[in-house]
Amino acid sequence: SVAGLMRLDPGASVEPHVHRRSHHHVWVVEGSAVVQGRTLAAGSYAHIPAGVRHGTTSLEPDGCTLFYLYVREPSP
Repeated sequence: SVAGLMRLDPGASVEPHVHRRSHHHVWVVEGSAVVQGRTLAAGSYAHIPAGVRHGTTSLEPDGCTLFYLYVREPSP
């Protein structure tokens, strides 16, 4: 697993990408963001299953701080 904090300035984005073998869990700590087409405010959570293309865009005026966790699927 990998965990961390990410700060995005207002209007900044993380380009769409895929984690082929990791589930992506994200919590909005401060501000607001659009994650996989959903607008999330502080305190919100999103789960992106492994293999699903997704991106993130922070919203005006404050940007956002995200706590993220990647949980790798076990090898077959």
